[in-house]
Amino acid sequence: MVDYWGIHNDRPDIDPLSDGAVRVGWDEMSDLQVVAATRDAFRSAVASAYPDEQSSNAASAGTLYRFVHEIAEGDIIVSPNRADRTLRIGRVSGPYEYRAGTPYHHWRPVQWLIPKITRDEFSEAAQNELSSATTLFRLRTSRPEIEHLLDRGRSVNRAADFSWMPFYSELADSLVPYRNRRDELLERIWDAAKRSGSERLFRYLQTDHRLDGTIGPLTDIDPFTVYGPFNRGITDANRAQIAAAYRAALDITTPAPVAFDGIPVVNNMNSWFIRWEVDRADDAVDILWDLFEAELAYAESRSEPNRERLITAFDAAATGQTRMLTMGAYWVRPETFTAFDGVNVNFLANKYGDVAAQLNLKG
Repeated sequence: MVDYWGIHNDRPDIDPLSDGAVRVGWDEMSDLQVVAATRDAFRSAVASAYPDEQSSNAASAGTLYRFVHEIAEGDIIVSPNRADRTLRIGRVSGPYEYRAGTPYHHWRPVQWLIPKITRDEFSEAAQNELSSATTLFRLRTSRPEIEHLLDRGRSVNRAADFSWMPFYSELADSLVPYRNRRDELLERIWDAAKRSGSERLFRYLQTDHRLDGTIGPLTDIDPFTVYGPFNRGITDANRAQIAAAYRAALDITTPAPVAFDGIPVVNNMNSWFIRWEVDRADDAVDILWDLFEAELAYAESRSEPNRERLITAFDAAATGQTRMLTMGAYWVRPETFTAFDGVNVNFLANKYGDVAAQLNLKG
């Protein structure tokens, strides 16, 4: 099984990208390959090298042991750059190396898969984990989001696959009759959860804070939140399974997609388009259904009345989650609308500053 690791570099003069590697310190320690491959042996070796640091020697020995013996070739490594709040993501490509002529001379070769990505692409929980104060640590909370990014990255070397578009559009069409049958729609979503074999990926829809003080599954839903389970930071394999389950549960005829190139995903920690019931206005869900129907109407006929209807509906729905709303519009009619997610906004801000300024977009 592939493990995911985070590793911090506190030396600004060390560049993991140009090294093609990550390194750790403890330069009083010589070649760690000569130390017996046991934790006790590493504790003894560290204690001998650092006799005045007994309080931290156990932790240091554990870090070095993991660096040499627990990190395996093929594992994924994430190296945060605190200076610019970015991350480097790579795959461990070789065993431990001792390079005596360099500062921090304990190395692990790495093939960098994503040389630079902003931390803001990750949920708050993932960012907190990646900010760990320890030098080397296993990644658990952030792992699904990193897996998703790597799945997206693998598409770079092949032609983009937009065969998902008909499925997303037909899913939108299939939701139209459920505006006034939302209890039934929720039943179909729970059915899709069971069919997918990944009910755990739907649990976030079962944490509504209700008016009666209880916490439980959603009792109302908007069309954009329906798309959420397979448009979050999860692996493409899981997305494909959920899409296939939706196809069966909602009687969609178009084949479910297996590739998701170019589709923006919502933050795993903020995947609802509605608030908790205790904080939700009585008409909040209907306002989103109004927007959904206005988007479909405009995609069908770009008339001036439909344009005005769309603007009015969007303005009514835009209560602090404008970017998410543009993502939802893209999901339901990808050939008509553009998503102003982080990727597109950064692209526009960097390449077409005048356009970004006109749209009041900031990267």
